[in-house]
Amino acid sequence: MKLRTLSIVLIGFLVMFFSSGIKSVFQVNFVTLAESFDVSRGALSIPGSLFMLVVGVGSLVAGFLCDRIGVKRTLMLSSALAGVALVSTAASDSFLVFIGMYGGVAALAFAGVQWVPLGVLIDQTFSDKTKGVALAAVTNGTAAGFAVLAPLWVWLNVRQDWNTVFLWLGLFLLVAVTALIGFGLRVPPSTTTESSSPRTPTDWRGVLTGAEFWFLALSFAGCGVNMAFIDVHLVPLMQDRSADPAAVASTLTALGIFEIIGGFAVAALAVRSPFRVLLSSLYLVRGLSIFLLVAGGSELAYVIFGAIFGLTYLGTVIITSLYCLRFYGKEVKGTVFGALWFGHQLGGVACVSLGAWAYDVQGDYYLVLWVTGAISLVSALLALTMPARRGAERQTQVAVSEAR
Repeated sequence: MKLRTLSIVLIGFLVMFFSSGIKSVFQVNFVTLAESFDVSRGALSIPGSLFMLVVGVGSLVAGFLCDRIGVKRTLMLSSALAGVALVSTAASDSFLVFIGMYGGVAALAFAGVQWVPLGVLIDQTFSDKTKGVALAAVTNGTAAGFAVLAPLWVWLNVRQDWNTVFLWLGLFLLVAVTALIGFGLRVPPSTTTESSSPRTPTDWRGVLTGAEFWFLALSFAGCGVNMAFIDVHLVPLMQDRSADPAAVASTLTALGIFEIIGGFAVAALAVRSPFRVLLSSLYLVRGLSIFLLVAGGSELAYVIFGAIFGLTYLGTVIITSLYCLRFYGKEVKGTVFGALWFGHQLGGVACVSLGAWAYDVQGDYYLVLWVTGAISLVSALLALTMPARRGAERQTQVAVSEAR
């Protein structure tokens, strides 16, 4: 890759790294926030569920903005908006304000600094020969953020009130990350070979009537359920089972580190493995890892779970993203990618909300674990039976192989 394109990968990585804190800071402070606002976990699931839902809507908006005003402006606007939302949240002790600012505004902004715009940026900037590796490198910013920032929030959780943590994160996004995008990101003309990949019709009717889209969207909704479990319920589950802060931090670190390993491993496996088989295998391993938690476990078991789940964490997103970005024409690729993320977030909403209410009724997370694991197995089946457009998989496998 040239120096300019390497700088795009680095800045994209950093944007995903720092913006990942918007989600993880809520996850780690979930119990603390419930106690601070004097509400049940079911009630606190309201802003969490709203966050997931608005991210889905925001993904549609982000894709639309990328297609209309460009990726760089979308990223700058979203980063600044995220900063304002978190600062406003920190300045108030009202639960209603928290619901609106975190669950609404911050979620809308989060969608604009994560998967959709950065996926479109990679698609517009890199050739087919380097796109797969570049996407894996950029999206590992989220994994690195989870490995570094989540343990930091755990450490701060017993030393600072949540308002202070939200305030400083908001100011950093508003000033530093927005400036990094504005002054550092230089987007060259697209080098994507538009005629080299199979495409579906670029109108919405053509997209929504395609069986490939619906198999991909429904399996990706299952991915949203899995990720919501990690983002919201995993830390409270470990805390309920008396895991100390060091064990929680170690589990999150293992999850993040193995996300990075898994992301690049998927790029390597995609060279010769049919996408359907690879995607199905990732969902299968993920589901089985969740079932390991049903019987409880030691602190070492949590770390092992984090490592196994982490290997699959980014892989499902990377394969789904490559499928989408190579499947549809440039006129709507951002919007279609946003539509897939909308389905992903609907799955997340269901897991966050129903999982918290199930805990309030049962007093444990056993039902949540069983349902989450089962849904992952359904995603594995959908991925395996997904109709394959002739040449689409082979095209991407050759591109990834040449990139290596």
